[in-house]
Amino acid sequence: MSRASRAELAAVAGIALLQLFLLAGLARRVGVTVDEPAHLLSSHLYWSGQDKLAPRDMPPLLKIFAGSMSSRFALPVPRDHVSWQGGHEWAIAIEMMNRMDRAMIEKAFFWSRLPMIVFPVACGLLLWWWARGLWGPWPALAVQALLAFSPLALAHGALVKNDMAATFGYLLFWYMAYRWWDEPAWKWTAWMGVGMAAGLLAKLSMLVLPAVALGLMAAKVRTIGEKKLAGMAALVLTIPYLLCLAAYQFETRRLTAEDLRVCREEVRAPEMACDAAQLFRVIPVARPMWEGVMGLFRSNGVAPAVYLGGQIHRNGVPGYFATGLMVKTPELALLLWLSGLAVLLWRAARRRLATRDLLWVGPPLLYAAMASQSNLQLGVRLVLPAIPFLHLLGGQALAVVSERWRRWACMAVVVLAPLPALSVYPWEISYFNRLSGGPENGLAWLSDSNLDWGQSLRELRREVTARKIPSLKLSYFGTDNVWAYFSDQEVQPLFPPWGKAMAEGPVYHPKPGWYAISATLLTGQLFPEEYRDYFREFRARKPVAKVGYSMFLYHIP
Repeated sequence: MSRASRAELAAVAGIALLQLFLLAGLARRVGVTVDEPAHLLSSHLYWSGQDKLAPRDMPPLLKIFAGSMSSRFALPVPRDHVSWQGGHEWAIAIEMMNRMDRAMIEKAFFWSRLPMIVFPVACGLLLWWWARGLWGPWPALAVQALLAFSPLALAHGALVKNDMAATFGYLLFWYMAYRWWDEPAWKWTAWMGVGMAAGLLAKLSMLVLPAVALGLMAAKVRTIGEKKLAGMAALVLTIPYLLCLAAYQFETRRLTAEDLRVCREEVRAPEMACDAAQLFRVIPVARPMWEGVMGLFRSNGVAPAVYLGGQIHRNGVPGYFATGLMVKTPELALLLWLSGLAVLLWRAARRRLATRDLLWVGPPLLYAAMASQSNLQLGVRLVLPAIPFLHLLGGQALAVVSERWRRWACMAVVVLAPLPALSVYPWEISYFNRLSGGPENGLAWLSDSNLDWGQSLRELRREVTARKIPSLKLSYFGTDNVWAYFSDQEVQPLFPPWGKAMAEGPVYHPKPGWYAISATLLTGQLFPEEYRDYFREFRARKPVAKVGYSMFLYHIP
């Protein structure tokens, strides 16, 4: 690989700095999303060694980074409240939010979000480096810009959430595996172990990586030799094992026969996973990791209904993530992905693909396939780890452009890449491309964290003030503190029909006045079946405004 020029490094740094600027702005401007209070609380407790609350399904990488800032704040952890006795972090986090005013909420979340923006920037830089080795300097810059300014990556990279941290871990592991495949040396083995650790400490779905690493090594047995291979396998597993024990603060135990029975019979985890867990009857496992894995398998069995294209599905839909990517990815990136796929198929037909190419072609397919088999289809963010590899595919399309035009094509991509994100800034969570009708039409396709994740409560406050609305009824999907922004004279809660006690019949009939309804509640997929048409009369009306594209404001005359 040729040495990067000063001009190239300046361009890389410029993309990264603009990405940092946009992420910092999102961290400050975007309201609290559904999952964040629980993660803020557990991050805060982690740094004092008190992170013991159920469900313990979030690995510690997020807590290490976000907690480095949240631990500096005197958060009102409600140890005197009945929720603390229940020991569930979500209920405790809601009570904590109820004790915070607007200034404290905005300050605590902004500073806790800032460390998390390291991961999307690191992803962009690592992707640039990998693409440079594959396709050269100009396509690499274009690939970096496509990821850096992806609305999806920006939206979830500025939250106290683990999606972009997992993306970085997944990308790092596969890049090191790629290097190891070309040169099966000890240093690349160790780095592959570090990448595996980063993935495992970010998201439990990364538990597939140990099996992948062992499979890659087994494929090289004739080249390496059994003795060296055994040593490398031990190293690539020992590094993440030790790092995980340390990150989980050495809270360990050995599994019992009862644990394995529960794994097979009650949780119904894959047989391979339960077989592999036999190892931890001999060596200790991090207790929170084991509990988190069991919780993940349980939750997959009781996942909420899925909303896609105006229809509600009881279980996961195989095409959910593919459809989501098609409607939430900017048109330029989609064009490059499809062009890159055509080039890839052309290379495959002419047998011009090397085995090592599978190490950047295979990862997005593997991750998307795993996600599509799950019932937990709560947003396209759940396949974020596949996105960098799709941009590598786009880089391949640019690499086959004639040398005369390649520079200009790549420069055009770099210049155009930020425009979709800037067109909706700071509402990247709600971004939909123009082919799908844009964010104004987002609810026709998807809801939940694709559109409305509770992030627009602050913006609703601004809208109500600007329109001089004296009072309104609010049905809010989120965990932010409504009363930090509104008084009880300004807002009357309109409770979603989570059960019979909260419902006013199967359909709500609004009286004259102002209403604000979260988009995710309008679709009804989260409600019991008899109440899924509860907000039918609002769906039939055109809202006065779509605040942040996710909070629909209505006036009933």
